[in-house]
Amino acid sequence: ISPIGLDVPSTWDSLIRGTSGIDYISAFDAEPFETHVAAEVKGFDPTLYLDKKRARHLDRFAQFSVAATQEALAQAQLDMEAVDPTRVAVIVGSGIGGLLTLSEQFQVLSERGPSRVSPFLIPMMLADMGPGQISMQIGAKGPNFGTVSSCSSGADAIGEATEMIRRGDVDIAI
Repeated sequence: ISPIGLDVPSTWDSLIRGTSGIDYISAFDAEPFETHVAAEVKGFDPTLYLDKKRARHLDRFAQFSVAATQEALAQAQLDMEAVDPTRVAVIVGSGIGGLLTLSEQFQVLSERGPSRVSPFLIPMMLADMGPGQISMQIGAKGPNFGTVSSCSSGADAIGEATEMIRRGDVDIAI
């Protein structure tokens, strides 16, 4: 799930063709800002990966996490029914978590007051909501957490997963 593709085949095709994901910002009014371009993920439909109700209660980063996991499981041809779910870890690296939800709810707070802030604000903005949702979706019951270490979050997640497998704590890490 990236600005150049919503799945592995389209992302790979864009990479091969040298397609840029940078375009004018469309997610919000960028006029007051100095920068008017960004690499946004456009056209993503979370209901292709989650039921409508669950998708509504997840920040976009957690929706991306679930979608990317489904892509990875399909590529790996991993049948979760055939493995011990207590030996499957889920670790997601995210520098911030649900920033979109936080910014939207901050605006609600300032414009409409505290009684109108969503009760889902905290669970939607937590950085470990991505791995939590993945675990619930696929039935993984092993270690589950998010790494939050700025730009190193993804690399740290991979490193932690590698070490968990190396130590024999788990057999599979997503």
